[in-house]
Amino acid sequence: MLKITNGEVIRLIETQPHIFIRCHKYCVDDNTLFFRNNDQIIRENKKLIDDHFGPNGDFKKYKELLDLVFPSFSSYSLNEVTGDARKKAEAGKRIYSGKYFGTYMREKETSHELLNEDLMQALTIDVENDFYRALDDVFDKYALDDQPEIIRNVGDLLNDKRIKKENLLWYMLSRYYWFDDRMFFSFTTPKRLCGHVIAQLLYDSTNNMFSKFLNHYKKDGYNNLVLLNRILVSFKSIYDDNGKEDEEKKKRMDSIKQLIDYACDIIFSDEMPIYIKGRYDFTLTGILYLYDKAKTIRYINSINNYDSSEFFPLINDYVSESYSSGKVMYSIDLEELKEVLNLPDLVYLVDHQENLSANQQIIKTLLHTAIDYADSDDENDRMLQFDAGSQPSFHHDFFDRAKDERPYDWHKE
Repeated sequence: MLKITNGEVIRLIETQPHIFIRCHKYCVDDNTLFFRNNDQIIRENKKLIDDHFGPNGDFKKYKELLDLVFPSFSSYSLNEVTGDARKKAEAGKRIYSGKYFGTYMREKETSHELLNEDLMQALTIDVENDFYRALDDVFDKYALDDQPEIIRNVGDLLNDKRIKKENLLWYMLSRYYWFDDRMFFSFTTPKRLCGHVIAQLLYDSTNNMFSKFLNHYKKDGYNNLVLLNRILVSFKSIYDDNGKEDEEKKKRMDSIKQLIDYACDIIFSDEMPIYIKGRYDFTLTGILYLYDKAKTIRYINSINNYDSSEFFPLINDYVSESYSSGKVMYSIDLEELKEVLNLPDLVYLVDHQENLSANQQIIKTLLHTAIDYADSDDENDRMLQFDAGSQPSFHHDFFDRAKDERPYDWHKE
């Protein structure tokens, strides 16, 4: 009924999932909030909820209904449903579960039975190359916005003993960058869901299969830091859900963390350029920042020896994206940028870059807007706004890695 009577309410829910989702296992893995504390996030949640659902809000009549559908959404808290309650929510396919949130937000339904039939035909093929081609065909058969549903269903089928799990692991790893997050204003994007499926496969894998994974990503982990971080966060969530008692799984989790640490060490010690095609992915700065804040700041200041275009994806990691009243809004936190860079130097580098792409121009305009209105009491002055239908998320457009998918036999190299 909500979807029929007020599309704006649905759009708000879809684009602010952190307020409504209470089971984050399948969706929260980014470092988009890596500089911010919980108090700040709660204040922002409170303002958004009060603006839209308070006594003077445009959606106030829906508040009681939404409190029933999304447990405690109007309490402004970050409390997450965990343990048995989370398992019950996922088993019941509740809308406040990160796993199924995206399904409820869809404009049309894909036949669950037909999709699973197509998937099982592909997932049970023994011959590796035939397996990959058949699964590619499933994704090609359905629309782009079916990608989350397909990956979600793959995750639901993992307990089926007929599935060739090692084939599936290498397929998901080889196709990770193929999945397109740009069309999804949601925490349950294809890449996030793919990362969770990979983590579950690694959690259940044989020792030989897990060792192959480690060996491959030790070679080029610095090219895949965001992917590895997503796998680690999901792996930890699975480990926590299973009672934290399996020492072997704990060792595996530690091994994935060591892959990330090793890759960060290489980046810092070699001053390896990372804000380039084939290496950068949205939120990369956050992973480095969490690993070692001081080293990250020194590293970022060292890259001014390289082409200044590297600063655009760096700034991109400091851009926040939100939605309200049919508008997509971008803002940038200057105070956080000042922690790692001299702002006048950054502006000089950005202003002297020629032949800007559309997204680089947005970053440049946003940076100047934030500076020009830094002292304004109205935070909207510091934002860039676009009609929601005309501006898909651009975070993932920098050095698009969609063609980074690997040949079928890449893991045998």
